[in-house]
Formats: sequence, structure tokens, C-alpha cells
Amino acid sequence: MYIKLKKNTLALCLTMTASVFFSFGTFAQERAEKEESEKGGHKITVAVGQTHIHENFAEKGKKWKIGSSLALNYDYLITDRWAIGLHNDVLLDDFSIEKMENGQMTRTIERERPVASKVVGSFTLLPHFVVNAGAGAEFEKSENFFLTTVGTGYEFAGRNGWGFGVELAYDVKWKAYDTWILGVGVSKTLFGKKHRG
Repeated sequence: MYIKLKKNTLALCLTMTASVFFSFGTFAQERAEKEESEKGGHKITVAVGQTHIHENFAEKGKKWKIGSSLALNYDYLITDRWAIGLHNDVLLDDFSIEKMENGQMTRTIERERPVASKVVGSFTLLPHFVVNAGAGAEFEKSENFFLTTVGTGYEFAGRNGWGFGVELAYDVKWKAYDTWILGVGVSKTLFGKKHRG
């Protein structure tokens, strides 16, 4: 039942992403020439996602485990293209990993709902298309890990500062494990000065 629930959650996430691409495609094209940008704004994003956890087990080899996650992100929009922010993810599942030290598997670590906080810089490469990178740490009661992250996302600008986006991020927890995160989220930009881009 647990595996079926995870598959249903992933299917729902992918279905929502596909439907958004189709439903907002026309809206994005109509606004392409009149794009309004935010400068000096504060953007808050709430997202749900599927986290693919890369585990290394000496007996079973490498495998991926899927878990659910929530994100709460804050970004300060420095210019039309550049932003810096604090991105926070919580993995809603417990799991086990084997920790690597000096290239050798040393011990198994139990992770209980770890929380990752990252300082992330973002750059709008093309209209609506964002790339980002950053560093931070994953916190959990047994052990904390330094992490680096890279990602990409596509954002749909709505009215009154509202937006919707999809994001794919890759986190490396050094000397531990890696994760892929596919998420969908809603954002709101506040206190920004609107001007024509």
C-alpha cells in the first residue's frame, strides 16, 4: 500500500505539471510581449515535491528511493534576472543510508524527516526559465550534512504578483547521498516595483 501511495503521489504530481503546461501555454504567449517584471521584490514560494533519494548499499548496490517533500522558499529579487534566497525543504519520510568515508562504505545512518536549508542564487536565463545554484546543510537529529545544489525551473507569471512553477533540483549531501527533487509550487511576490521589461 505504501508503494502504491507513492506511485499515486508521483502520478498526481506529473499530471498536475502536464496540465499546467497545457492550460497556461496560451496565457504565457499572450503576455510574452507585455511581460511585467519585479525588481526589489520579495517572493515567497510554497511547493510540494517528489524526492528521489540515492542510496548506496554494499549488498544491493545503488538504488533510488522515492519520498514526499514540502518546500518553503524566500527570494529577494535583486534585478529583473538575478535573485538570492533561502530555500528550505523537509522530507516527509524516514529512510536509511550508508555513509561514505574515504570512498568506503562505513556505516548505516537512519534519517528521520531531515530538513535542508540552502542559500541559493537564481538567474532568469530566458523568459520564465530559471537556473539556480547554492549551498547549505541538511539537518537531522543524528547527523548534519553539508550540501550543494543546482536546479532549473519554469515559472508562469500570473496577476497581482501570483505565479506558478515547476522545478527540478539536484542536491549533493557530501560524503552521504544525493537527491533529485521534482516539485510544483505557488508563489507570491510582494513589495516589488513593477515596470515594463
